[in-house]
Amino acid sequence: MKKFSIPIFIILGLIQGSNFLFSMRKNESEEIKKQLPSLPNELWASILEKAIIHKMLSGDLIRKHLQEFAGIMGKFRGIEAANKYFEKLFYIATKDLDLVAIKDLGLSIDQFNAFIKDKKFKDDIKIKFDQIAKLDIQLFNLLNATNFLSGPTFSLGLPEMKQLIKNGANKSLLDLKLLSILNRGYYDKDYPDAAKIIEAGANPNLRSSQKGMTILMKGLDAGTINATLIKWFVENGVDINLQDNYGNTPLIKAAQSGKSNVVKFFITKKADIYHENREGDTALTISLRNFRPEIAKYLILKGAIKGKSQDYKNKTLRIATEKSQVFPDMNYKQVIDMLIKRGAKLDQ
Repeated sequence: MKKFSIPIFIILGLIQGSNFLFSMRKNESEEIKKQLPSLPNELWASILEKAIIHKMLSGDLIRKHLQEFAGIMGKFRGIEAANKYFEKLFYIATKDLDLVAIKDLGLSIDQFNAFIKDKKFKDDIKIKFDQIAKLDIQLFNLLNATNFLSGPTFSLGLPEMKQLIKNGANKSLLDLKLLSILNRGYYDKDYPDAAKIIEAGANPNLRSSQKGMTILMKGLDAGTINATLIKWFVENGVDINLQDNYGNTPLIKAAQSGKSNVVKFFITKKADIYHENREGDTALTISLRNFRPEIAKYLILKGAIKGKSQDYKNKTLRIATEKSQVFPDMNYKQVIDMLIKRGAKLDQ
């Protein structure tokens, strides 16, 4: 039987071609590696945050990563804290940075896997992550300084926060601080504090863990937030139609507390006048239940009854009638007349 053999020139050609491809990949990789130390901190911060998300977003980036970071800061101070934080970031990033390498650095997975084993590449990454970690430490300490957020204006401390974020500090630390404000008791200084943190870049629509309230809802719930701050929150991204865990919106809370100017402001900003909470109450029925006939009249004039079911109209009239009998001097008669004119009937 005749043996089959591959001509030597083909073997040499394959070896040479393989070496050529390896050389091309190596040269390409070297060129990319040369660029790494000069990448801006903003890009490194973005890569780092995405790497952490890939690692931990099966739960929640803020809860699983940043609260852990807060725990580290509670145990360590100064250089030791920075080192511990840096070790944590590098461990996460070296395991999962390949998941974002293609999008953010333009690398193939093979290239990145080769890079991650390269000592110089690791050292370059460590330098960048160390820079970011130190920025995060500064921002964390700034946010938690006892006298940092006190003061009558939004500007106190804001330039420092913005500069740290611009330099590459993790913006999610702002979210962590805002969450801590949302999840604690009611303090008047919380609302201007939250405004500064939102202006620095925090998500304005974060909600508290227990009741699901945004900072706007919390202020309205407490009844201590001023009109200037309410307007500021809405104009800076707080969604006025978000609901808490009970289905209440800022409009419902404003109607409940009797803030007529706030109710009018929300209506001009397209608040949902028809929304019903889990109990089936709207801003209109809530205003009637809480002895706010002037707000009820305004809401009716703005169409709160229009398009609603007959049952809803009748329920609204029944509430107004019951309240007028208990408190005849509270001007419910005009509300009753307006409801009847719009088709409401007393239940038989």
